[in-house]
Amino acid sequence: MRGLAEGDARQDPDQRSEARIARSTTDDRRLGNILRSCRVPAALTLLLGGLLFSAPALAAGSPENHFRLELGISYDSNPFLTPSAPYFDQNSENTLEPEAQPTFFLPLRVKGEHILPFPGGRNYVYSRYEARANLYDKAFSRNADELFLRFAPGMRFGLGGPGGRERYLTVTPFVSHNKEIYFDRDTGLAVSTDGEDISSRYSYNALGTVAELQMEASNAFQLYIEGLYEKRNYESVPELESFNHDRVHVEGGMTVKLGRRARLTLDYGYRLQRYDERHARSLAGESDDINSLLEYGYTNLGAKMKLRPTSAWTVDIVWRRTDRDDRFSGYNDYAQDTYKLRTTVRTGPFEIGVHTKSWQRRFENAFIFDSPTDPRDGNANPSKSYDTIAAELYGKLRISQSWRFIMRVERTDQKTADPRLAYERDQLLLGLEWSP
Repeated sequence: MRGLAEGDARQDPDQRSEARIARSTTDDRRLGNILRSCRVPAALTLLLGGLLFSAPALAAGSPENHFRLELGISYDSNPFLTPSAPYFDQNSENTLEPEAQPTFFLPLRVKGEHILPFPGGRNYVYSRYEARANLYDKAFSRNADELFLRFAPGMRFGLGGPGGRERYLTVTPFVSHNKEIYFDRDTGLAVSTDGEDISSRYSYNALGTVAELQMEASNAFQLYIEGLYEKRNYESVPELESFNHDRVHVEGGMTVKLGRRARLTLDYGYRLQRYDERHARSLAGESDDINSLLEYGYTNLGAKMKLRPTSAWTVDIVWRRTDRDDRFSGYNDYAQDTYKLRTTVRTGPFEIGVHTKSWQRRFENAFIFDSPTDPRDGNANPSKSYDTIAAELYGKLRISQSWRFIMRVERTDQKTADPRLAYERDQLLLGLEWSP
């Protein structure tokens, strides 16, 4: 296995987010101190305890209760996102020939929402919870295991408006836990440095709050404003700066109905991400303690068109532009364009869908391997770039009022200037979905 390089893109959770389980997220110091030492059992206890706490109140108030469970068995052709071709590693100056290690895993998804109205019907207890896990079959493949838990108990306040228009404010504090292994993509082995295990580096606990104001200006026009604060505390590992950071996000948008069968949504947002220990890089790609602490600003602009050509057929077309600003030197600035096309057909007991996604990310100043030159010939290294295409075909068959059989096939192909991060991956899922 290669020696660990601080410049390895695989150490940056932002670089991993496109291929890993999605992560979600107040700066209450007392709870933060508890969660810093929290492990999976405690986080799971917190999640289940929240559900049990909610149950008596929910039973007493004739609430709305939405719940979905998905489980099955899945084949994964490349669980470690192993590079798709041999490459020259500029850190060790060796040519490596990694091989993907296909295997099976058990996916589990749980998602729920409880809405309990107060007397008068305008204010609600509004709670949400979520659990996601991928559990791989072989002892060696367990390094690819992933677990994410989130519980968000909140309130929704009805504000009323002229002409009976709906306006409401939703405030949901949340707590979450994410557990995953930092592994070497070439071998699947947990990463260590100087004999010290650092494989827990990507696991974190988080506290946060989301507040959203939604306003119905007319039958055809809606507005929303959303704000988020999140504090993530990552596992501490020897000798390396932690990924601990704060996130502040503000977003606003509007939805316009374009006739009976079309709806357009536009949004704009900004996120500030400040790290507690990580230092920024200079324009030469060097990370040094004399540099400022790392701070990123993200600007997002998006558009979504939702079409319903028939009562059984829906089409979503999405575009999103993200610009990242490295607020020290600009070394890690990038621009990313994301395109999505989703189409779904429902007829009788059947549901069939095709989802495609393509995204391109371009860095203006950052080099592959974070080095300006190739050690083999001294020529300039290219800038970092990503070109990724993902496609999913799925089908559902309703076999009872609550149960559905599901099949899902996914394909991801990522091309990059950095050969360590180029990979191909296929996944096949057979399973069941339950929703009361």
